[in-house]
Amino acid sequence: MKSLLLLFLLPLTTFAQHRATTVVQIHPARIGINGPSTPNYMADEHKTIVATDTLKIAAVKLYSGQKVDLKHAISDLKKRISTKGRRGTDLIEITADAKTRESAVKMSNAVADAFVKRRNSSEKSRAEKAIKALDAELIAQSKLVAKNREKLTKLIEKHDIPHFEQHQKIEGLKASLAQLEKAQPHQKASILASIKLPGNPVTKPYARYLETLQKFDHLSQTKPSRNRELVATRKELDKARTELRKISESFSLVLKTQAAKPKSKKGDAVDRSLHQESYFQAKEEYEQSRAMLREMQIKQQEARILLKMPRSPVTIHERAK
Repeated sequence: MKSLLLLFLLPLTTFAQHRATTVVQIHPARIGINGPSTPNYMADEHKTIVATDTLKIAAVKLYSGQKVDLKHAISDLKKRISTKGRRGTDLIEITADAKTRESAVKMSNAVADAFVKRRNSSEKSRAEKAIKALDAELIAQSKLVAKNREKLTKLIEKHDIPHFEQHQKIEGLKASLAQLEKAQPHQKASILASIKLPGNPVTKPYARYLETLQKFDHLSQTKPSRNRELVATRKELDKARTELRKISESFSLVLKTQAAKPKSKKGDAVDRSLHQESYFQAKEEYEQSRAMLREMQIKQQEARILLKMPRSPVTIHERAK
């Protein structure tokens, strides 16, 4: 009776399928930054796992160095690989059925690795395309700004109008000079250094002075009064302070001279031209396009940083063993 029972069980043991499962974790993208996370993104990931392109990568790895029919190998994997999501998580189980445990383990791990490789590659490609799209957006807006500026410049030249940006800079200088008049002596260098003008001569000397002052304060708290480094830093600080004072006085005088320049004879032309609708419209279009360009640059900063950061949309959570 026992031998008869063994006879019936033998075929089941001989042809029994072995099963191995590798678990991958999906990392959903942030909408608007790293690509869209659609409501069906998990279903799409399941499809990608068993897609021909993914299984082809796995088959090449599994049968490397062996003479096999690649199409047949891919077809065989399609029959042996299944996927299942773990409810309430971003985990997907990739299960392989094979005649031996070793083969099942190799198949499930190979498909998981192929899936990760393919998704990482597509993510890198998508990020590169997104950056190119941002670049194209900025280029297009920059061209619009240049076009509007050219249009405005022609009107300025036609009606003999002093450029409004220059007028704004003069007004800004007057405001800074008004601050200087009210400021204490130790505050003047700071005000002068903060004036946004190309080649501001006070900016760098003021930064050097602050750096030396910080170093001196630190040493004076940690070193004795006759310490060589402290003495040398005190001399360096005096030198930086003297240099800053001289440059500040000179720069302040230049600013006062510029702000005190008499109004141009073109003033009458300005008054007449300001009433022309074409000038107003061109000026508004230019300013709006320039403001939009600045806003676009600011908004793109975070997106560019995130897009350039290496990102793995899929990782191996648990390998089959």
